[in-house]
Amino acid sequence: MSERLSGEDKTLFLDFCNAYGELMGESGLDSFLVGFRLGAKMIFDTFCSDDAPFESYLKDLKIYSCVIQSIAIDEIVED
Repeated sequence: MSERLSGEDKTLFLDFCNAYGELMGESGLDSFLVGFRLGAKMIFDTFCSDDAPFESYLKDLKIYSCVIQSIAIDEIVED
């Protein structure tokens, strides 16, 4: 394209191409950083966090487990 242009048009076109290249480079870097930070947060949450996302479910599971064990013991005692 730059071969077909001359003078000020060619200069403007090359300035546009340079600006577009810089913009795409900055955008790509920004996308990489956002993705990297998201991945780092996921790794931190997986391996370093003490939060149990299903803590209430685990409590319910323990209660049901105790109830089932109690029923099983009662059945053994009655036999």
